[in-house]
Amino acid sequence: KTTKPTKGKPKAAGSKEPKQDSRDPHGIFAAEFDRLDRNGDASVDWKEFHHGLISAGWDANALSDLFETIDVSRDGKISREEYLNYHARKNSQPMLLDPKDVFTEFDVDKDEHLNLRELAKLIRKIDNDEGFLGDTDFSNYVKEQLVAADKDKDSKLNLAEFLDWYKGFVHHIEDIRERFEDEQRKKEKKLTSVSGSPANPSQFTGDGVWEVQLKDLMVALEAAWAKKKTPILIDDSANDRESPDATPLELFLQYGNYTLLEMKKMVVEVNMQKVKKLEEAMEEARKKLVIALKHGNTLCVLLANSVPPIKSKFSSDESLPLAIFDGNMVDAAPASSSR
Repeated sequence: KTTKPTKGKPKAAGSKEPKQDSRDPHGIFAAEFDRLDRNGDASVDWKEFHHGLISAGWDANALSDLFETIDVSRDGKISREEYLNYHARKNSQPMLLDPKDVFTEFDVDKDEHLNLRELAKLIRKIDNDEGFLGDTDFSNYVKEQLVAADKDKDSKLNLAEFLDWYKGFVHHIEDIRERFEDEQRKKEKKLTSVSGSPANPSQFTGDGVWEVQLKDLMVALEAAWAKKKTPILIDDSANDRESPDATPLELFLQYGNYTLLEMKKMVVEVNMQKVKKLEEAMEEARKKLVIALKHGNTLCVLLANSVPPIKSKFSSDESLPLAIFDGNMVDAAPASSSR
């Protein structure tokens, strides 16, 4: 008696079908984990987590808390068990780790293409989260990205063109962040060597003008903020120098956790040289403020030897609100941690 051969590999005696995981009966979350685990080491570190979710259009501000929530063991990486347990606890939906979902979300008119305006909305969203464009002209940047990705030259991106472009775009953002974090570490190291041993905070208690050594500046700034004051730094060393090189204070600000807004330059470009409109200058100021808030930096407004008309002209609630110069208003802001 003969039997027909069965399709597929023969099963070994006593072998069983893989046991289905009740936390993930369809294997959706396990597959998602594998996509996050880019180096295949059975764990997802912060960089992999951030890369995967940013590429899926997640808000960068939500990722840090989410990572800590999933990483129950607090070892700085997410295991498969932790990932599945999180989804089981939350009874959550997949995290949509697919750039195709980003394409669909921003294809507002549903014509299966991204036009210039739709691409601009995507880039604007990510720039608001990441601050990667800095002072780059936004409009020109978007146009350049569209031209570079538009292989068939029809002035819009189909899905294939988008996927090719988006992969490189996300890697570009990751590279910028890595360089930024590396620069911050170098700045902090150099700042430590410049500052030396700080003074006792009790010496900065009165009102008026404080004469402060550079090594004591951080203590003085903290004392001023504790009094709900907005410090004005007057660099006396600049009057005694003939060298065009940066002063010690300028080096301090360049290498510290500060976002610098050159207010005198802004005034000159708008009022004197007429090379920028007021609205353009204020948009640049808004970006500086957002970058400072995003990275937890102190916003430092550089006046040089000028007295700009900040209150009457170079401020607005939409870009550079006067409230940021009011220590009481800053202190009263929710989760206020940057100045």
